[in-house]
Amino acid sequence: MARHLWSAAPGPAPAAPDRPASLQAKLATLVAAEPGISVAELQARTQCGWGAMYRALEPLVATGAVVQARVGRRALLYPRNGGLAPSLSTPQATIKGRTRQRMARLLASAGGVTASELRDATATPERTVYYHLAKLEEAGLVQGAAQVRGRVFFPTTLLVQLLEASRPAS
Repeated sequence: MARHLWSAAPGPAPAAPDRPASLQAKLATLVAAEPGISVAELQARTQCGWGAMYRALEPLVATGAVVQARVGRRALLYPRNGGLAPSLSTPQATIKGRTRQRMARLLASAGGVTASELRDATATPERTVYYHLAKLEEAGLVQGAAQVRGRVFFPTTLLVQLLEASRPAS
């Protein structure tokens, strides 16, 4: 009897790997440990593909075990019970991006800074600097003061507190 390549091999079918369930548990643990974690950070920490991560994350969001909130272009994840509610974490979520966090740290260390000084210090296009400054100002983390020519931006106490809280312990 001729056997075709696509025919099933004799014997019991191989067991399906338990990866999705264990990945779901890992995702839930990471979200509980760090409320407001972005989907990109989760993907980097679990070192799995985007597809596998989204397949494991979808049931967690559907059952309400994890709450997904959009802040700008980022999807942030929070545990259902415990952690900060998405509405309360907006200032914290605002400084999660690398460019915005760099700008926030420069503002906090220098005091008053103009947009062109931030542009030069971060090597970021001016348009991008203004975009991030507007988002920081919306969140109440930066205040702009009009000068004769241009505006000077100052960090608020909330920004300084958030940066101190996010600084790793030495």
